[in-house]
Amino acid sequence: YRGMAALKECLALPAAPGDPPPAAVHWRLGNLYLKAGDRSAARLAYEASLKLDPSFKEAQAALAALR
Repeated sequence: YRGMAALKECLALPAAPGDPPPAAVHWRLGNLYLKAGDRSAARLAYEASLKLDPSFKEAQAALAALR
């Protein structure tokens, strides 16, 4: 997916005003991994999101849905 490369690049660059927070970027990556059928990569991305922002509800729900 082209979106995965863009999100990974977003994480590698310094944040600019208006950029989504890194926790949201990891969550979106997780969604793309899940769509691609890679549940283990999705889990790691959701966990990375929650490590950055433990209260991020979308990542909490996505991780719970994997269990």
